[in-house]
Amino acid sequence: MNKLLAHCIKEIEYIHEEEVFTVKDLFKGYVWNRLSTGKRRNIGYIFKNYIYENKDLNIVHILKNQNVKESKMQYKKINKK
Repeated sequence: MNKLLAHCIKEIEYIHEEEVFTVKDLFKGYVWNRLSTGKRRNIGYIFKNYIYENKDLNIVHILKNQNVKESKMQYKKINKK
């Protein structure tokens, strides 16, 4: 598994149910700022695909605008059923 993706998955534990977040929110500011634009875009794309494949994470992608960059897409942690 990609090291950045593993970090994101770990940080999801700290997101509250019904909370809206971006991939950027899963990183400390200085860590995110040190990532190249390409890495930011890549982890956004990988994260989006991962949550679509792993429904047990209870994360949904919020579709607001299809022209939004992967790293700025919004997600929401939903209640476990």
